[in-house]
Amino acid sequence: MRDGAHLGHVTWHADYLNPKDPDGTGHPNQVDKSLQTTRRFDALKLWLTLRIMGPDQIGGYVDTVVDLAHDVALRLDADPAIEVAATPQLSTVVFRYRPDGVSEDEADRLTPLIRTALYESGTAMVAATKVSGRCWLKLTLLNPMATTEQVLGICARIVSFGNQLALEEAVA
Repeated sequence: MRDGAHLGHVTWHADYLNPKDPDGTGHPNQVDKSLQTTRRFDALKLWLTLRIMGPDQIGGYVDTVVDLAHDVALRLDADPAIEVAATPQLSTVVFRYRPDGVSEDEADRLTPLIRTALYESGTAMVAATKVSGRCWLKLTLLNPMATTEQVLGICARIVSFGNQLALEEAVA
């Protein structure tokens, strides 16, 4: 390329797509464990999946996980300890622990701690993201066999860790 500045747009950073590890937790990056975007060989994986399962079954699975995300977000929105960023349009639920009395700054401080506690407990691996510069947790629901109760069970652990960490901070 004669002028390298023309390639600047390919280095665009998006927390939802190529998250960095701002908290230095060293947690595995789940994006590295899935289909990479715009790679020719990955088209073979998609083509083979379509040939074996068919578009109707894949479409049904997509509908199932989108419905699951919507149901989980609806239930989380009713939980006074959880703040949901937005109603899911696809299969991703973005939320955080933030009961009454917890400021946005406190939620920003607690969110990575909750994520680390959840990971270290072996309960689940939950992604992190940023919304308007604030820390949030992100569940990308891709398993059409998962149930609302299973996902809410993980969220209950998040609230439990949040309560525990908030109490420890209040005592300290």
